[in-house]
Amino acid sequence: MAVYTRSEFYDLLWSAPASKLAKDLGISDVALGKVAKRHGIPAPERGYWAKVAAGKRAVKKKLPPRGLGQSDSIHVGREQARIHSSAVGPDVDIPPLPAPLSPYEESLDDLLARLGIEIGTVSVPKSLAAPHSVVAKMLEIDAKRTEKFAESGYRWSHEQPYYASPFEKRRLRILSAIFKAVATTGLSLSAKGKNAYEFHVYAPEGTSITFRLDHPKQTSPRDSYFATSKPDRPASDPLKLEIQWHWRSTAPFRSQWQDEKGKLLEDELSEISATLAMAVEAAHRQWKSENRLYRIQEHERAVRLAEETRLQAIRDKEAKIEAERHGRILKLFKDAEAFRVAEDIRSYVAAVVQANAQSPSPAAWDEIAAWRDSALACADDIDPVLSKAFLLPPSPLAELVPDPMPAAPPTPVGILAETDRPWHPNRFLHFNRQS
Repeated sequence: MAVYTRSEFYDLLWSAPASKLAKDLGISDVALGKVAKRHGIPAPERGYWAKVAAGKRAVKKKLPPRGLGQSDSIHVGREQARIHSSAVGPDVDIPPLPAPLSPYEESLDDLLARLGIEIGTVSVPKSLAAPHSVVAKMLEIDAKRTEKFAESGYRWSHEQPYYASPFEKRRLRILSAIFKAVATTGLSLSAKGKNAYEFHVYAPEGTSITFRLDHPKQTSPRDSYFATSKPDRPASDPLKLEIQWHWRSTAPFRSQWQDEKGKLLEDELSEISATLAMAVEAAHRQWKSENRLYRIQEHERAVRLAEETRLQAIRDKEAKIEAERHGRILKLFKDAEAFRVAEDIRSYVAAVVQANAQSPSPAAWDEIAAWRDSALACADDIDPVLSKAFLLPPSPLAELVPDPMPAAPPTPVGILAETDRPWHPNRFLHFNRQS
């Protein structure tokens, strides 16, 4: 997937026909056009390239500034799925450090002031005859409930209309006025739930913010089965509008307005509308700041992981070398022990034969000879010199030391200290045999 800035993508769109660009990007020209439209990037009109080829004058539209809360990064094409496998070990690729955030041309305070001028005075309509489309959808849903409730012979409470009371109608009129004002800034709006309690202001392919408008004590979501307000609930019941700020930092703007004595929400709709639009841009900037911090942390984490991996590889190599050295030492112990035991057996056989010959009642020579041949054959079997076993490589340490927590091997200093003396099998086995 290719990633472009707005200016880079704009230059790309005006560099070649869409059919050629789409083919190079691996998408259709229709999909390319949708990406341009979604991000507010003007594309060449139909016939533009034919005019260029014919040498005629063709108008190139200017790139508009980034919209409120709109991302400056444009992703085009299909994202390649990354395959993670535990068999290949941890991914130690180190992502590059993100570039410093570019300063914004306009501060949030200046943006709020500009939006206040652009939006102008916001007044509440006296009726809901021409509401905003989001409010119109809410009224459409409620009209069906009203009709069903009127035709029902039982008048179930869960069928009562949501917005029949003066309180609810005032709430919808304020919402409609805010929605129409905010929509002039190029942002979109939506409502959550049939008995809507939460509202969203968002930029296409960008950031969004959430706000609520309800009674100050209405802290839980509205029930979708039962009306929140009784039909006679007065319009004088207070309303509170609150912008939800879902970031760790404090909201850099005023986020609450409430009816007060001598000052109603209707008197502050211009400020509220401008702040809602500005809040989308504030959330976008906050997201970029926290995303950059996250990428820095990921870079540092990857650096630490790479260093830990490098050090572990060194430790593993040293441990392997030490294990091989230990294995060679153990094999020397076993070969030396086998050789000395073989020599001891041969000496013992010779002594027995001599003692038997000098005995006043010797054993039969046939029996002695059979025993001697058997004993010498055993000595030859364990003799590492005759079998050339001393030339074989040492076995893996795990086979030599099956105990999961073996005793520490004797050091070369200890070996020399015990082998300096005349050899004796009992002393050798006592000090050097691995039990």
